[in-house]
Amino acid sequence: AAYVDTIGGVALTPDDPDFAVQYAMNNTGQVAGGVTDADLDAVEAWSIHTGDLGTVTIAIIDSGVDPHPEYSSRLVPGHNTNDPNNPDLTTDGCVPPHGTHVAGIAAASGNNGIGVAGVTWGANVMPIRVLDGCSGFVSDLATGIIWAADNDADVLNMSLQYYGLSSAQSQDLQSAVHYAHGLGAVLLAAAGNDHPGAVAYPAR
Repeated sequence: AAYVDTIGGVALTPDDPDFAVQYAMNNTGQVAGGVTDADLDAVEAWSIHTGDLGTVTIAIIDSGVDPHPEYSSRLVPGHNTNDPNNPDLTTDGCVPPHGTHVAGIAAASGNNGIGVAGVTWGANVMPIRVLDGCSGFVSDLATGIIWAADNDADVLNMSLQYYGLSSAQSQDLQSAVHYAHGLGAVLLAAAGNDHPGAVAYPAR
């Protein structure tokens, strides 16, 4: 009988010095109360593939992205929907720098002996600045989603939260999400931190 062959190999643990504290990538119970193996199975995935250089573009829809050495050579042109006349995308406007933090989780070079290891080690990073400082309007988020999709981002990461949207705001955001999905983009959004049991927009 025909079957799908499975790929396997030796788990790859990177030499990045802070990888040991990245419990979401590889949970050994290193955090108090941590559950062993409650993680992304990143080391198992890296034994199959770590991400080819420049073949995937991740839009970091956030507060801007500082040009950190872990991914600065892979920054691609982005957009500032919060202030379209301001071309500055590589200064993170949030304190502490939120978009930069997110970009590192997504795409920091792995096994390079510095810092942390990102989920994928070769992805391009496209900064989409939709926040002024650490907050911003939902209309700027919707515009950023559309701009990223129109400019060939493969993955749109939105580690931000909006609660209490009107039906019109919700519809505009949903239309932007559906538009990007229709172009083949993978969309990721945070469930939210502030209202236990309530899922925030755009994840909602």
